[in-house]
Amino acid sequence: MSLIDKYLNESMLRHCAFYEATNGKWYMELADEEYGEQEDATTYGPFSSQESAEKYLNQFSNPGSFYTDTKKKPIPKKSPNGRPVIVPNYGRTGFGILRNYGGYKFR
Repeated sequence: MSLIDKYLNESMLRHCAFYEATNGKWYMELADEEYGEQEDATTYGPFSSQESAEKYLNQFSNPGSFYTDTKKKPIPKKSPNGRPVIVPNYGRTGFGILRNYGGYKFR
């Protein structure tokens, strides 16, 4: 398959996973770019439920699919890509360019 065929026939997937941490809160890992793997992902959270994390995902381009890890993990201290965990900051931004990035602060 040629590179052009690959881009025309494949979905623009990137790593997207949800998991519950030992604190009972939910976190989302999302690769920063198309075709990004887990090691390229930024972590967002905490969220009160998986549903609220999925709703937050709507602020980003569609990853194509996502994975839910059923095993509880430790509370993340940093993202797989080494960046800080991004804590959603609902309600403080809603205008201009910041809305496109979901309005967040770094942990």
